[in-house]
Amino acid sequence: MKHLTSIIVLLCLCISPLLSQNETLPAQRNLSERLQITAQALQLDEAQTAKLQTVYLRESAQLQEIASLKTSDPQKYTQKLQAIRKGTMGSIRLLLRDEQIPLYNQLAAQWRLQEHQLRQKMKGSPEMDIQEALMRQF
Repeated sequence: MKHLTSIIVLLCLCISPLLSQNETLPAQRNLSERLQITAQALQLDEAQTAKLQTVYLRESAQLQEIASLKTSDPQKYTQKLQAIRKGTMGSIRLLLRDEQIPLYNQLAAQWRLQEHQLRQKMKGSPEMDIQEALMRQF
């Protein structure tokens, strides 16, 4: 039941950006909030949480590095956003213990469903807008 509660809390927090498209990218959101939510949902220990912080800080730096591409090369910006998002998710997966993998798999399935729903909702929108909305989800 504790796992289900954590997943529901994380799901609610992931959905809220969908309702507010003006929300900032994850790197611009409160780092401690992201850490707390993810650590709780995946039941991370202190060492894993410290590694997760490094992952989020790296993501933030990467997003800052590509910010200028948004206007100068939108296609490259879009590709890099997607790569950063996937890289962050992969990095999170790599710091988990075997018993945490099912929790991650459940979250990843929910993320894929949310991505599908977002793409349906934003059908016809530029891919860059979709990728930015996906970044706000996680």
